[in-house]
Amino acid sequence: MQSNRRSGDQPSRPLGEVVELLERALALLRGHAAGSTPAPDSWQLTPRETMVLKLLRAGHSNLEIATALGISIHTTRTHVARILSKMYVHSRWQLVET
Repeated sequence: MQSNRRSGDQPSRPLGEVVELLERALALLRGHAAGSTPAPDSWQLTPRETMVLKLLRAGHSNLEIATALGISIHTTRTHVARILSKMYVHSRWQLVET
């Protein structure tokens, strides 16, 4: 009798274990796993990055932030990228949850 598994497939895991792994992965992605996100004082954001972060959390776009702060869109994108890096998140929506 032939097996339904393809060569190289991992053996199946119990459903409970799969759910637990997915929950842990989601927690890590959201930055809520114990110790995964540094404390705010360790982010070492510049005053300008702090202003950009406040505007991001308020739901403003890069263009709106650039206009409000009198800076170029490119500079705004640079600030956003540095904020994401310093806060150990990968997307803007994670900033709202952090």
